[in-house]
Amino acid sequence: MRDSISVFLFEALDIRGSIVQLGDTWKAIQAQRNYPAQVGTLVGQMCAISVLIAASLKQPGRLTFQLSGTGSVPLLVVDCNEALNVRGFAKYGAATSSAIGDLLGDGKLLMSLDTPDAPQPYQSYVPIEGSTLAEVFQSYLTRSEQQSTALLLVADENTAAGLLLQKLPDADQKDPDGWNRITLLAQTLKENEIFRSVEPRVSLLSRRSNGAA
Repeated sequence: MRDSISVFLFEALDIRGSIVQLGDTWKAIQAQRNYPAQVGTLVGQMCAISVLIAASLKQPGRLTFQLSGTGSVPLLVVDCNEALNVRGFAKYGAATSSAIGDLLGDGKLLMSLDTPDAPQPYQSYVPIEGSTLAEVFQSYLTRSEQQSTALLLVADENTAAGLLLQKLPDADQKDPDGWNRITLLAQTLKENEIFRSVEPRVSLLSRRSNGAA
C-alpha cells in the first residue's frame, strides 16, 4: 500500500482535519527492526502523528518527537523532514502489556523543530499525560496550539494511520454543537474504516455530521 496524506476542511463547521496512511514507509521501518507487537504499534502510531503534525507546519522543517520514560520502552524517537519522510526507532525491554503506562512509565515528550531560518532548533517538553498515545499527543497539541484537538491513531503490521481534527476560531459561531458532533462521530470510526482510502472516510464523517445514516 502506498503512503497517502490528505488535508480537508468542514467549511460549514470551521473544523479542519488531516488523514495519513503509511503503508510502504511503515513496512520499511519494521523491516529494519523486529519489534514486539506492543512496541511496533507504538512506533507506528507515533510515525503517523509525526507526519500529521509535520504536514500542518506553517514553516516546514525537520520535526523530531522523543518519548523518554521509565517503562519497558524507555526511549522512542521519530523524525520527519520537510518532505514528510519519516523514520522511527524504539529502545525496549520485555513488553508484557500494551498499556501506555507500562510501556512508557513516567516520562516526558520532547518536540524539536529545526528550520532553515532558525539559529537553533525550537524545543519544548511536556509530561506524558494520557492512557493512549493519541491522548498523549492530543493533550500536547491542545496545550501547545491553544486549539481543541481530537486524534485517532491505529497501527498494525501493514499500515500506520491517523486522523487529526482541530477546531478553528469561528467554529462556535458557525455551529455551537458542530465540534461535539464531529468528534463524537470520529470516535465511532472503526479501525478498518481508518485504514481505508482517504475520500470515503472524509465523506463518511460529512454524511454522519449532517444527520445521514
